[in-house]
Amino acid sequence: MKRFALFVCAAVASSFAVIYGGASALSAVVPWRVRVDLPFEQSIPFLPWSAVVYLSMDLLLLLAPFVLKDARRLAAFGALLILQMLIAAPFFVLLPVADVFGPRVVEGAAAPFFRLADTMNLERNYLPSLHVAFSVTAARAYGGRWWWSWAAAIAASTLLMHEHYVVDVIAGAALALVAFALWFDRLVTFDLHEAVSTEWLLFVELTRFGLRHRRYVPINLALYALALPRFRERRVLRSGYVLLQVIDDVLDGDRVIEEPPLDLARRAVTHLETRVFTDDRLGRLCRAFCRDAPAEAIPVAVSLIHTMCRDHERMTTKARWGAAKIREQLHDTFRGSLEVLLICGGSTARAADVPKLVELMSWCSAVRDLDEDEARGLFNLPIGAQRAEWLDAERIRARQLLIETDAELAQLKDRRAARWLGVLARSTRKYLNAT
Repeated sequence: MKRFALFVCAAVASSFAVIYGGASALSAVVPWRVRVDLPFEQSIPFLPWSAVVYLSMDLLLLLAPFVLKDARRLAAFGALLILQMLIAAPFFVLLPVADVFGPRVVEGAAAPFFRLADTMNLERNYLPSLHVAFSVTAARAYGGRWWWSWAAAIAASTLLMHEHYVVDVIAGAALALVAFALWFDRLVTFDLHEAVSTEWLLFVELTRFGLRHRRYVPINLALYALALPRFRERRVLRSGYVLLQVIDDVLDGDRVIEEPPLDLARRAVTHLETRVFTDDRLGRLCRAFCRDAPAEAIPVAVSLIHTMCRDHERMTTKARWGAAKIREQLHDTFRGSLEVLLICGGSTARAADVPKLVELMSWCSAVRDLDEDEARGLFNLPIGAQRAEWLDAERIRARQLLIETDAELAQLKDRRAARWLGVLARSTRKYLNAT
Protein backbone atom coordinates (compact mmCIF):
# COMPACT_ATOMS: atom_id res chain seq x y z
CA MET A 1 0.00 0.00 0.00
CA LYS A 2 2.86 2.39 0.83
CA ARG A 3 4.44 1.88 -2.57
CA PHE A 4 1.12 2.35 -4.32
CA ALA A 5 0.41 5.51 -2.31
CA LEU A 6 3.73 6.93 -3.49
CA PHE A 7 2.79 6.00 -7.05
CA VAL A 8 -0.56 7.82 -6.78
CA CYS A 9 1.13 10.91 -5.33
CA ALA A 10 3.76 10.88 -8.08
CA ALA A 11 1.11 10.41 -10.78
CA VAL A 12 -0.97 13.33 -9.53
CA ALA A 13 2.07 15.59 -9.06
CA SER A 14 3.54 14.85 -12.49
CA SER A 15 0.14 15.26 -14.15
CA PHE A 16 -0.31 18.60 -12.42
CA ALA A 17 3.10 19.78 -13.59
CA VAL A 18 2.39 18.82 -17.19
CA ILE A 19 -1.30 19.74 -17.50
CA TYR A 20 -1.44 22.81 -15.28
CA GLY A 21 1.95 24.10 -16.39
CA GLY A 22 1.21 23.37 -20.04
CA ALA A 23 -2.12 25.20 -19.89
CA SER A 24 -0.45 28.27 -18.42
CA ALA A 25 2.18 28.26 -21.16
CA LEU A 26 -0.41 27.86 -23.93
CA SER A 27 -2.70 30.56 -22.59
CA ALA A 28 0.19 33.03 -22.84
CA VAL A 29 -0.12 33.02 -26.65
CA VAL A 30 -3.91 33.49 -26.64
CA PRO A 31 -4.51 37.13 -27.64
CA TRP A 32 -7.65 37.71 -25.57
CA ARG A 33 -8.41 37.93 -21.86
CA VAL A 34 -11.79 37.55 -20.18
CA ARG A 35 -13.05 39.35 -17.11
CA VAL A 36 -15.06 37.37 -14.59
CA ASP A 37 -14.75 39.70 -11.60
CA LEU A 38 -17.93 40.99 -9.99
CA PRO A 39 -18.32 44.66 -8.96
CA PHE A 40 -18.03 44.01 -5.22
CA GLU A 41 -14.82 41.98 -5.47
CA GLN A 42 -12.64 45.07 -5.51
CA SER A 43 -13.71 45.61 -1.89
CA ILE A 44 -12.59 42.14 -0.71
CA PRO A 45 -9.69 42.76 1.70
CA PHE A 46 -6.22 41.55 0.80
CA LEU A 47 -4.85 39.37 3.62
CA PRO A 48 -1.33 38.09 2.83
CA TRP A 49 -1.36 35.64 5.75
CA SER A 50 -4.19 33.75 4.08
CA ALA A 51 -1.43 32.27 1.90
CA VAL A 52 -0.70 29.85 4.74
CA VAL A 53 -4.23 28.43 4.45
CA TYR A 54 -3.95 28.49 0.66
CA LEU A 55 -0.76 26.41 0.81
CA SER A 56 -2.36 23.94 3.21
CA MET A 57 -4.22 22.39 0.28
CA ASP A 58 -1.09 20.35 -0.46
CA LEU A 59 -1.16 18.97 3.07
CA LEU A 60 -4.86 18.20 2.70
CA LEU A 61 -4.15 16.13 -0.41
CA LEU A 62 -1.09 14.43 1.09
CA LEU A 63 -3.28 13.10 3.89
CA ALA A 64 -5.20 10.98 1.36
CA PRO A 65 -3.16 7.76 1.89
CA PHE A 66 -3.77 8.00 5.64
CA VAL A 67 -7.49 8.74 5.36
CA LEU A 68 -8.37 6.59 2.33
CA LYS A 69 -6.89 3.31 3.53
CA ASP A 70 -8.68 1.30 0.84
CA ALA A 71 -6.35 1.21 -2.17
CA ARG A 72 -9.31 1.31 -4.56
CA ARG A 73 -10.62 4.55 -3.05
CA LEU A 74 -7.15 6.09 -3.01
CA ALA A 75 -6.66 5.23 -6.68
CA ALA A 76 -10.09 6.62 -7.55
CA PHE A 77 -9.28 9.83 -5.65
CA GLY A 78 -6.02 10.32 -7.55
CA ALA A 79 -7.67 9.57 -10.88
CA LEU A 80 -10.46 12.04 -10.12
CA LEU A 81 -7.95 14.83 -9.47
CA ILE A 82 -6.27 14.12 -12.81
CA LEU A 83 -9.66 14.09 -14.58
CA GLN A 84 -10.43 17.50 -13.10
CA MET A 85 -7.12 18.83 -14.42
CA LEU A 86 -7.96 17.56 -17.89
CA ILE A 87 -11.42 19.13 -17.77
CA ALA A 88 -10.09 22.46 -16.49
CA ALA A 89 -7.16 22.75 -18.92
CA PRO A 90 -9.21 23.81 -22.00
CA PHE A 91 -10.89 26.52 -19.93
CA PHE A 92 -7.50 27.78 -18.76
CA VAL A 93 -6.27 28.00 -22.35
CA LEU A 94 -9.40 29.32 -24.09
CA LEU A 95 -10.68 31.54 -21.28
CA PRO A 96 -7.56 33.13 -19.79
CA VAL A 97 -8.82 35.38 -17.02
CA ALA A 98 -7.63 38.97 -16.78
CA ASP A 99 -6.01 40.02 -13.51
CA VAL A 100 -7.83 43.14 -12.31
CA PHE A 101 -6.29 43.34 -8.86
CA GLY A 102 -2.92 44.60 -10.03
CA PRO A 103 0.45 44.10 -8.32
CA ARG A 104 0.39 42.92 -4.71
CA VAL A 105 3.36 43.98 -2.61
CA VAL A 106 3.88 41.89 0.49
CA GLU A 107 6.57 42.46 3.08
CA GLY A 108 7.36 41.00 6.45
CA ALA A 109 6.88 37.46 7.75
CA ALA A 110 4.01 36.68 5.37
CA ALA A 111 6.07 37.48 2.28
CA PRO A 112 7.72 34.06 1.70
CA PHE A 113 4.40 32.24 2.09
CA PHE A 114 2.65 34.59 -0.29
CA ARG A 115 5.41 34.41 -2.90
CA LEU A 116 5.37 30.61 -2.80
CA ALA A 117 1.59 30.51 -3.19
CA ASP A 118 1.66 33.08 -5.99
CA THR A 119 4.38 31.15 -7.83
CA MET A 120 2.49 27.86 -7.56
CA ASN A 121 -0.64 29.46 -8.96
CA LEU A 122 1.16 30.38 -12.22
CA GLU A 123 -0.69 32.81 -14.50
CA ARG A 124 -4.17 32.87 -16.08
CA ASN A 125 -5.13 29.44 -14.66
CA TYR A 126 -8.06 30.90 -12.76
CA LEU A 127 -11.34 29.51 -14.09
CA PRO A 128 -12.16 27.04 -12.58
CA SER A 129 -10.11 27.15 -9.39
CA LEU A 130 -8.37 23.80 -9.00
CA HIS A 131 -7.45 24.78 -5.46
CA VAL A 132 -11.13 24.81 -4.64
CA ALA A 133 -11.90 21.76 -6.79
CA PHE A 134 -9.20 19.65 -5.16
CA SER A 135 -10.14 20.79 -1.64
CA VAL A 136 -13.84 20.03 -2.16
CA THR A 137 -12.97 16.66 -3.71
CA ALA A 138 -10.86 15.81 -0.66
CA ALA A 139 -13.63 16.86 1.72
CA ARG A 140 -16.18 14.81 -0.23
CA ALA A 141 -13.93 11.74 -0.30
CA TYR A 142 -12.75 11.95 3.31
CA GLY A 143 -16.17 12.74 4.82
CA GLY A 144 -16.78 14.65 8.05
CA ARG A 145 -17.39 18.28 8.92
CA TRP A 146 -13.77 18.98 9.76
CA TRP A 147 -12.67 18.33 6.18
CA TRP A 148 -15.44 20.54 4.82
CA SER A 149 -14.36 23.35 7.16
CA TRP A 150 -10.80 23.02 5.89
CA ALA A 151 -11.98 23.09 2.27
CA ALA A 152 -14.11 26.16 2.96
CA ALA A 153 -11.13 27.92 4.54
CA ILE A 154 -9.00 27.16 1.48
CA ALA A 155 -11.74 28.48 -0.81
CA ALA A 156 -11.92 31.68 1.24
CA SER A 157 -8.13 32.04 1.13
CA THR A 158 -8.19 32.12 -2.68
CA LEU A 159 -10.35 35.25 -2.47
CA LEU A 160 -8.49 36.88 0.41
CA MET A 161 -5.18 36.45 -1.44
CA HIS A 162 -6.73 37.98 -4.58
CA GLU A 163 -5.65 34.84 -6.45
CA HIS A 164 -9.16 33.96 -7.63
CA TYR A 165 -12.57 35.48 -8.22
CA VAL A 166 -15.93 34.35 -6.92
CA VAL A 167 -16.83 32.81 -10.29
CA ASP A 168 -13.62 30.75 -10.17
CA VAL A 169 -14.47 29.48 -6.71
CA ILE A 170 -18.03 28.52 -7.68
CA ALA A 171 -16.82 26.82 -10.86
CA GLY A 172 -14.14 24.89 -8.95
CA ALA A 173 -16.64 23.66 -6.37
CA ALA A 174 -19.12 22.69 -9.09
CA LEU A 175 -16.42 20.82 -11.00
CA ALA A 176 -15.51 18.84 -7.89
CA LEU A 177 -19.07 17.97 -6.90
CA VAL A 178 -20.19 16.97 -10.40
CA ALA A 179 -17.04 14.96 -11.12
CA PHE A 180 -17.30 13.16 -7.79
CA ALA A 181 -20.96 12.33 -8.34
CA LEU A 182 -20.36 11.05 -11.86
CA TRP A 183 -17.11 9.13 -11.57
CA PHE A 184 -15.84 8.41 -8.06
CA ASP A 185 -17.94 5.32 -7.37
CA ARG A 186 -17.37 4.07 -10.90
CA LEU A 187 -13.62 4.43 -10.48
CA VAL A 188 -13.76 2.57 -7.17
CA THR A 189 -15.76 -0.26 -8.78
CA PHE A 190 -13.38 -0.40 -11.73
CA ASP A 191 -10.55 -0.90 -9.19
CA LEU A 192 -7.78 1.25 -10.59
CA HIS A 193 -5.44 -0.10 -7.92
CA GLU A 194 -5.72 -3.60 -9.33
CA ALA A 195 -5.52 -2.38 -12.92
CA VAL A 196 -2.41 -0.26 -12.39
CA SER A 197 -0.54 -2.73 -10.18
CA THR A 198 -1.29 -5.61 -12.54
CA GLU A 199 -0.24 -3.67 -15.63
CA TRP A 200 3.00 -2.72 -13.91
CA LEU A 201 3.63 -6.35 -12.96
CA LEU A 202 3.02 -7.47 -16.55
CA PHE A 203 5.22 -4.70 -17.96
CA VAL A 204 8.10 -5.65 -15.65
CA GLU A 205 7.88 -9.30 -16.65
CA LEU A 206 7.65 -8.51 -20.36
CA THR A 207 10.69 -6.29 -19.99
CA ARG A 208 12.59 -9.13 -18.32
CA PHE A 209 11.74 -11.41 -21.23
CA GLY A 210 12.99 -8.83 -23.72
CA LEU A 211 16.22 -8.26 -21.81
CA ARG A 212 16.85 -12.01 -21.69
CA HIS A 213 16.49 -12.44 -25.44
CA ARG A 214 15.67 -9.96 -28.17
CA ARG A 215 13.29 -12.40 -29.88
CA TYR A 216 10.76 -11.59 -27.17
CA VAL A 217 10.73 -7.87 -28.01
CA PRO A 218 8.50 -8.15 -31.13
CA ILE A 219 6.20 -10.49 -29.20
CA ASN A 220 5.88 -7.91 -26.43
CA LEU A 221 5.16 -5.14 -28.92
CA ALA A 222 2.60 -7.32 -30.71
CA LEU A 223 0.79 -7.99 -27.42
CA TYR A 224 0.41 -4.28 -26.77
CA ALA A 225 -0.55 -3.58 -30.39
CA LEU A 226 -3.23 -6.29 -30.31
CA ALA A 227 -4.66 -4.71 -27.15
CA LEU A 228 -5.65 -1.49 -28.89
CA PRO A 229 -8.19 0.03 -28.71
CA ARG A 230 -9.68 -2.27 -26.01
CA PHE A 231 -6.64 -2.23 -23.76
CA ARG A 232 -8.26 -3.43 -20.53
CA GLU A 233 -10.50 -6.00 -22.20
CA ARG A 234 -7.54 -7.61 -23.95
CA ARG A 235 -5.27 -7.62 -20.92
CA VAL A 236 -5.92 -11.36 -20.80
CA LEU A 237 -3.54 -11.80 -23.75
CA ARG A 238 -0.76 -10.21 -21.69
CA SER A 239 -1.62 -11.86 -18.38
CA GLY A 240 -1.92 -15.32 -19.93
CA TYR A 241 1.29 -15.01 -21.92
CA VAL A 242 3.29 -13.66 -18.99
CA LEU A 243 2.03 -16.30 -16.55
CA LEU A 244 2.81 -19.22 -18.86
CA GLN A 245 6.15 -17.77 -19.99
CA VAL A 246 7.29 -17.23 -16.39
CA ILE A 247 6.44 -20.85 -15.55
CA ASP A 248 8.21 -22.03 -18.71
CA ASP A 249 11.31 -19.97 -17.91
CA VAL A 250 11.49 -21.42 -14.40
CA LEU A 251 10.98 -24.99 -15.62
CA ASP A 252 13.56 -24.55 -18.38
CA GLY A 253 16.13 -23.06 -16.02
CA ASP A 254 16.14 -19.66 -17.73
CA ARG A 255 15.00 -18.09 -14.46
CA VAL A 256 16.59 -19.37 -11.27
CA ILE A 257 14.48 -19.21 -8.11
CA GLU A 258 14.82 -20.70 -4.63
CA GLU A 259 11.63 -22.73 -4.94
CA PRO A 260 11.91 -26.06 -6.81
CA PRO A 261 10.57 -25.48 -10.34
CA LEU A 262 8.00 -28.27 -10.18
CA ASP A 263 6.69 -26.91 -6.88
CA LEU A 264 6.12 -23.53 -8.51
CA ALA A 265 4.29 -25.16 -11.41
CA ARG A 266 2.12 -27.16 -9.01
CA ARG A 267 1.31 -24.00 -7.04
CA ALA A 268 0.24 -22.31 -10.26
CA VAL A 269 -2.07 -25.21 -11.08
CA THR A 270 -3.55 -25.06 -7.57
CA HIS A 271 -4.14 -21.32 -7.90
CA LEU A 272 -5.88 -21.75 -11.24
CA GLU A 273 -8.03 -24.69 -10.15
CA THR A 274 -9.05 -23.42 -6.70
CA ARG A 275 -9.03 -19.67 -7.45
CA VAL A 276 -7.34 -19.12 -4.10
CA PHE A 277 -4.30 -16.90 -4.57
CA THR A 278 -1.24 -15.90 -2.58
CA ASP A 279 0.04 -12.33 -2.67
CA ASP A 280 3.42 -13.19 -4.16
CA ARG A 281 4.30 -12.62 -7.81
CA LEU A 282 2.99 -16.00 -9.00
CA GLY A 283 -0.27 -15.62 -7.07
CA ARG A 284 -0.84 -12.15 -8.51
CA LEU A 285 -0.21 -13.40 -12.05
CA CYS A 286 -2.61 -16.30 -11.56
CA ARG A 287 -5.22 -13.98 -10.06
CA ALA A 288 -4.95 -11.61 -13.03
CA PHE A 289 -5.26 -14.45 -15.53
CA CYS A 290 -8.26 -16.00 -13.76
CA ARG A 291 -9.94 -12.62 -13.53
CA ASP A 292 -9.38 -11.89 -17.22
CA ALA A 293 -9.69 -15.25 -18.95
CA PRO A 294 -12.82 -17.02 -20.19
CA ALA A 295 -13.60 -20.12 -18.11
CA GLU A 296 -12.78 -22.31 -21.12
CA ALA A 297 -9.13 -21.15 -21.05
CA ILE A 298 -8.33 -22.24 -17.49
CA PRO A 299 -8.28 -26.05 -17.99
CA VAL A 300 -6.35 -25.57 -21.23
CA ALA A 301 -3.72 -23.52 -19.37
CA VAL A 302 -3.55 -26.15 -16.61
CA SER A 303 -3.03 -28.90 -19.19
CA LEU A 304 -0.30 -26.83 -20.83
CA ILE A 305 1.50 -26.43 -17.50
CA HIS A 306 1.42 -30.21 -17.03
CA THR A 307 2.93 -30.57 -20.51
CA MET A 308 5.70 -28.12 -19.62
CA CYS A 309 6.37 -30.13 -16.45
CA ARG A 310 6.97 -33.23 -18.56
CA ASP A 311 9.61 -31.29 -20.48
CA HIS A 312 11.25 -30.29 -17.20
CA GLU A 313 11.35 -33.92 -16.07
CA ARG A 314 12.77 -34.89 -19.46
CA MET A 315 15.47 -32.24 -19.02
CA THR A 316 16.43 -33.15 -15.45
CA THR A 317 16.71 -36.87 -16.31
CA LYS A 318 18.45 -36.10 -19.64
CA ALA A 319 16.03 -38.50 -21.31
CA ARG A 320 16.40 -39.23 -25.01
CA TRP A 321 13.24 -39.95 -26.94
CA GLY A 322 12.33 -41.18 -30.36
CA ALA A 323 11.04 -38.87 -33.11
CA ALA A 324 7.36 -39.71 -32.59
CA LYS A 325 7.43 -39.04 -28.85
CA ILE A 326 9.32 -35.75 -29.27
CA ARG A 327 6.85 -34.56 -31.90
CA GLU A 328 3.94 -35.49 -29.66
CA GLN A 329 5.42 -33.52 -26.76
CA LEU A 330 6.09 -30.45 -28.91
CA HIS A 331 2.66 -30.75 -30.53
CA ASP A 332 0.96 -30.79 -27.11
CA THR A 333 2.97 -27.73 -26.06
CA PHE A 334 2.13 -25.55 -29.03
CA ARG A 335 -1.41 -26.80 -29.46
CA GLY A 336 -2.05 -25.71 -25.88
CA SER A 337 -0.29 -22.38 -26.40
CA LEU A 338 -2.32 -21.55 -29.50
CA GLU A 339 -5.54 -22.73 -27.86
CA VAL A 340 -5.02 -20.35 -24.92
CA LEU A 341 -4.20 -17.51 -27.32
CA LEU A 342 -7.29 -18.08 -29.46
CA ILE A 343 -9.70 -18.52 -26.55
CA CYS A 344 -8.39 -15.47 -24.70
CA GLY A 345 -8.39 -13.44 -27.89
CA GLY A 346 -12.10 -14.08 -28.32
CA SER A 347 -11.62 -16.02 -31.52
CA THR A 348 -13.97 -18.66 -32.85
CA ALA A 349 -10.98 -20.53 -34.27
CA ARG A 350 -9.17 -23.23 -32.32
CA ALA A 351 -5.80 -24.92 -32.56
CA ALA A 352 -7.47 -27.89 -34.25
CA ASP A 353 -8.24 -25.57 -37.18
CA VAL A 354 -4.54 -24.90 -37.81
CA PRO A 355 -2.70 -28.22 -37.30
CA LYS A 356 0.03 -27.30 -39.78
CA LEU A 357 0.80 -24.09 -37.89
CA VAL A 358 1.05 -26.11 -34.66
CA GLU A 359 3.50 -28.45 -36.39
CA LEU A 360 5.44 -25.51 -37.84
CA MET A 361 5.83 -23.85 -34.43
CA SER A 362 6.91 -27.19 -32.95
CA TRP A 363 9.54 -27.47 -35.66
CA CYS A 364 10.83 -23.96 -35.05
CA SER A 365 11.19 -24.48 -31.31
CA ALA A 366 13.03 -27.77 -31.71
CA VAL A 367 15.45 -26.62 -34.42
CA ARG A 368 16.04 -23.01 -33.37
CA ASP A 369 16.84 -23.90 -29.75
CA LEU A 370 18.52 -27.24 -30.45
CA ASP A 371 21.98 -26.34 -29.15
CA GLU A 372 20.71 -24.27 -26.24
CA ASP A 373 18.32 -27.03 -25.17
CA GLU A 374 20.99 -29.74 -25.41
CA ALA A 375 23.33 -27.67 -23.24
CA ARG A 376 20.84 -27.91 -20.38
CA GLY A 377 19.88 -31.53 -20.97
CA LEU A 378 16.80 -31.23 -23.18
CA PHE A 379 17.36 -33.37 -26.27
CA ASN A 380 15.10 -32.80 -29.29
CA LEU A 381 17.38 -34.70 -31.67
CA PRO A 382 15.70 -38.13 -31.93
CA ILE A 383 17.56 -41.25 -30.85
CA GLY A 384 19.59 -42.67 -33.72
CA ALA A 385 19.31 -39.54 -35.90
CA GLN A 386 22.41 -38.06 -37.53
CA ARG A 387 22.47 -34.36 -36.69
CA ALA A 388 23.36 -32.90 -40.12
CA GLU A 389 21.04 -35.20 -42.06
CA TRP A 390 18.22 -34.64 -39.58
CA LEU A 391 18.57 -30.85 -39.80
CA ASP A 392 18.54 -30.94 -43.61
CA ALA A 393 15.42 -33.09 -43.62
CA GLU A 394 13.75 -30.83 -41.03
CA ARG A 395 14.39 -27.71 -43.12
CA ILE A 396 12.81 -29.37 -46.15
CA ARG A 397 9.84 -30.37 -44.00
CA ALA A 398 9.53 -26.83 -42.66
CA ARG A 399 9.32 -25.31 -46.14
CA GLN A 400 6.46 -27.63 -47.00
CA LEU A 401 4.80 -26.83 -43.68
CA LEU A 402 4.99 -23.12 -44.47
CA ILE A 403 3.15 -23.66 -47.75
CA GLU A 404 0.48 -25.73 -46.02
CA THR A 405 0.20 -23.20 -43.16
CA ASP A 406 -0.38 -20.34 -45.60
CA ALA A 407 -3.18 -22.32 -47.22
CA GLU A 408 -4.59 -23.17 -43.80
CA LEU A 409 -4.67 -19.54 -42.69
CA ALA A 410 -6.22 -18.45 -45.97
CA GLN A 411 -9.15 -20.78 -45.29
CA LEU A 412 -9.61 -19.67 -41.67
CA LYS A 413 -13.02 -18.04 -41.21
CA ASP A 414 -11.91 -15.80 -38.35
CA ARG A 415 -9.84 -13.29 -40.32
CA ARG A 416 -8.64 -11.46 -37.23
CA ALA A 417 -7.23 -14.72 -35.86
CA ALA A 418 -5.68 -15.38 -39.27
CA ARG A 419 -3.82 -12.07 -39.01
CA TRP A 420 -2.59 -12.90 -35.51
CA LEU A 421 -1.44 -16.37 -36.49
CA GLY A 422 0.08 -15.02 -39.68
CA VAL A 423 2.56 -13.10 -37.55
CA LEU A 424 3.78 -16.40 -36.09
CA ALA A 425 4.08 -17.96 -39.53
CA ARG A 426 6.04 -14.98 -40.87
CA SER A 427 8.39 -15.10 -37.91
CA THR A 428 9.13 -18.76 -38.61
CA ARG A 429 9.61 -18.03 -42.31
CA LYS A 430 12.09 -15.29 -41.44
CA TYR A 431 14.07 -17.67 -39.25
CA LEU A 432 14.03 -20.42 -41.88
CA ASN A 433 15.24 -18.07 -44.62
CA ALA A 434 18.07 -16.89 -42.38
CA THR A 435 19.40 -20.42 -41.78
